Amino acid sequence: MLPSIAASGLSFAFECVGSGATSKEYRWQPEFGYHVFLLEGMEGPVTFEPRPRQITYHRLGVPVDSSWQLEVTCDEWKKLAGSSQAIVPVPALSEKQPGLFELSDFWFPPSSKIMIRPVKTREDLETDGPESTKLYDMTDCWREVPEDRLEGEMHLSQGYLGLFQDEPDQKVLNRERYFYVEYRRYDDDGAGWDIWTWDNDDDFSDPVAAQPVDWENAAYPTFRVDRSLYGSGREILLIGRQGGEHWTAKDEPQRMWKAEGRRPNFVDPYIFLQGHPHLVRRLEDAIGNLSAYVETDGTISLHSSMDLKWFHPNIDDSSKKSSLIIKSANGKAMKIVKVERKSSVLRVIHVDIQSQLLDEDFRVEDFTISARNFSPEVLTWRRYDNFDEYFYEGDLGLEFGIAECTFRTFAPGADHVSVVIYDTAVGPNGGGGRKVHPMRRIPQGCWKANIKANLKGKYYKLLAEGSDKRLYPGVEVIDPYSRCNTAHHTEGRGLIYPMDNTRIADRPKFPTSASVIYELHLRDSTIDPASGVNKKGKFMGLTERGTSTTVWDEKTGQNVKISTALEHILEMGVNTVQIMPIQDFDNDENSQEEYRWGYMPVHFNSPDGWYASSTSNFSRVVEFKKLVDCFHSNGIKVVMDVVYNHTSEDPNEFNLEARFSFNGLAPRYYYRNCVSHPVAASGHNTCAWHGMDEPHCGTCYSNGSGCGNEFRSDAPMGRKFIIDSLKFWVEEYKIDGFRFDLMGLIDQETMTQATAELKKIDDGILIYGEPWTGGPSPIVATVKGFQRDRGFGVFNDSLRDALRGGNWGIQETFLMDGGEAEKVKRGIMGSIEDFASQPTETINYAECHDNRTLWDQFSHYRELRTDSIVFTDSDFIRMGKLAALIIFTSQGLPFIQIGQEMCRTKGKSCLVLSWLSLSRR
Repeated sequence: MLPSIAASGLSFAFECVGSGATSKEYRWQPEFGYHVFLLEGMEGPVTFEPRPRQITYHRLGVPVDSSWQLEVTCDEWKKLAGSSQAIVPVPALSEKQPGLFELSDFWFPPSSKIMIRPVKTREDLETDGPESTKLYDMTDCWREVPEDRLEGEMHLSQGYLGLFQDEPDQKVLNRERYFYVEYRRYDDDGAGWDIWTWDNDDDFSDPVAAQPVDWENAAYPTFRVDRSLYGSGREILLIGRQGGEHWTAKDEPQRMWKAEGRRPNFVDPYIFLQGHPHLVRRLEDAIGNLSAYVETDGTISLHSSMDLKWFHPNIDDSSKKSSLIIKSANGKAMKIVKVERKSSVLRVIHVDIQSQLLDEDFRVEDFTISARNFSPEVLTWRRYDNFDEYFYEGDLGLEFGIAECTFRTFAPGADHVSVVIYDTAVGPNGGGGRKVHPMRRIPQGCWKANIKANLKGKYYKLLAEGSDKRLYPGVEVIDPYSRCNTAHHTEGRGLIYPMDNTRIADRPKFPTSASVIYELHLRDSTIDPASGVNKKGKFMGLTERGTSTTVWDEKTGQNVKISTALEHILEMGVNTVQIMPIQDFDNDENSQEEYRWGYMPVHFNSPDGWYASSTSNFSRVVEFKKLVDCFHSNGIKVVMDVVYNHTSEDPNEFNLEARFSFNGLAPRYYYRNCVSHPVAASGHNTCAWHGMDEPHCGTCYSNGSGCGNEFRSDAPMGRKFIIDSLKFWVEEYKIDGFRFDLMGLIDQETMTQATAELKKIDDGILIYGEPWTGGPSPIVATVKGFQRDRGFGVFNDSLRDALRGGNWGIQETFLMDGGEAEKVKRGIMGSIEDFASQPTETINYAECHDNRTLWDQFSHYRELRTDSIVFTDSDFIRMGKLAALIIFTSQGLPFIQIGQEMCRTKGKSCLVLSWLSLSRR
């Protein structure tokens, strides 16, 4: 854009012309002088008077060579030309004066911010490859040129942000070229270590290894840092490294040396301390951190960020004067008996537990520990990054008292845990007279609260909170140890009540070898409209005596009276009932239209309210006890079908509607996942998102149950929970035994320990289960054969399949074809030549609740067979009797399913859920 000029006396008119320009006229005034500019983007004419400006650049202890230039810019230039074109390189005035730069010809608008920066240009810019993008060898930092320094001679020096009129003293620059660093490591272990350095202001200069200095009588390795090797050298970062260029180890974090505020002399070394994030001039300037973990045995593990011995009198022998002090907020001191040095940063302090009992009620949070050169730290109970290192031996859950209730729970990763008390049995969180009581952290990852009040009849939930909102989204959950729940979804709560004293008759006494097991579903047993039972489908329905119904007898042509429910069981002569799951499972407890088997457990220590007369009080507790009492009084043992292999909690952690208990308190701990089991026993990687050798995500849940997750029985507190729960049912309800669903997923050690613990209570406790899994699992499964001489038994699916055939497809069977005789023979002999050490380890059966009944299996095979053999219903009845004969006369424990005695059918589908129809009798 060119101006046109028209003269008029002492005034000149300026008009901007050019492509796309808007014509505008300006008037020259005498005060403009003779150098006037019209620039695009500027408002009106601007003036410029050249003024002499020279800048001399000085380096620390070394001359400035000809490769150094001065970059110049100002804020107005950036507005006009864009930032990429606003920086102008200025070469030295002459080769004989490489550090001298002339700025007289530059125009700077009034009041503009002027910046300059020395840069050392590369000589090999044409080099191919990544290095070709590196424009400089070094860059010093930008300086602002003050308005009062726009004329005359100026000096700037490496590492100084200011500009000076006087030339710097070269002796000072020479002296400040170097500084020294003394490197102290734990146990004086400095072999193979040096200090790696780089310029914090300069992205172009290469990192440099500080040079060791051989000083006489030096107690620690000392290194010299040459600031002239950096562009600015004003802020230098340092890090310890071992192994030189191989970097076998490094001492982080990086420390920073700053020129500002430095002491006058550059001779006395700075101190680089392992474990301290800053360089210090004096040892006493280093302030470290402590962490102190208390154990109940009277020891305190004291971890320090630096070696205590560096700071006298932080010595290990407490018999001498020491600055170690442990005291409470009110000044009460804890007596230190002895201090053991375990490493440079770990001491074990022994305190006098005669004067101070360090049990879980000891308020460690009220005490602090202090030492010279270390910030005081509050004591805390031992915490572990690996939660598997925790194991709490005491009782968890609710401990009821009329005047005080105590709550304990395991939540190792939470930052805060609370007990939330409600007045109402169910409802959304926040209502029902909600009161929050904080819990205290106690040893072994647990939390405890003592609430001094009579809470009988109240309800409670637990709330664990933490910084990771995916793991701790603020969801209130029911205590896993709750003994009576009002519901199990988000609106359910645990009932607070004293231990119930409902009478339960003693366990029947007969040897395990005499057991005859009868599997039943509580609802199936009484729900038939013709059963004569008043409380159909309930716990109490199966306690009713004298129940019967009338059916048509085709042989006599008359109606005959037959027993039902409990009377039928007594008439059959079985002495052990195996009740399908009654532990709180996933269902609508108030719906009588639903029908569930109960194999999706929610809470393991509360009976399910679906079978109780009321869901808002402890009817479920009392009524199940009355059922057990009824069976015991009639000489029948009660075996619970338990499902400890998985829960109904959703592995999708964003589904907060299905976060019921475990994942609300110790997320991911109680379930097998790709962190707890990164490599399966089979050797395969368990993480879908990361490689075998990469850190795993923890969100890939194992699913050997086929129900979405696997309970981690092999976790220390997972194993404890299962054993505690089993013992609870035995001691509180006098349960006589347990049938383990998918026992293959209960790890071998847990099965062994659980059996031993239950046998201590009563050697006659009957324990058996399914020796298989529902899918691939990362653990070594508890399968047939492992049970040998360990006190528990397994279902003999080998005999089952030999008798009736497998569940998928068809094969030759003993009952229909006379085949598989050898397998049947081994089963008859108690499988002692197969997988058992003794016959009581095998549960012999031909049908159970899973898959097809015998009748339906025969029908299925009849439809699929291609031979000419014809089977009638009468044949089915005879084959069913033969199956029963073999089961009852074989060595081992006989097992039949409810309805097997009357040729029960569930239809063509082996998965259909159907109640027992008495019309089959």
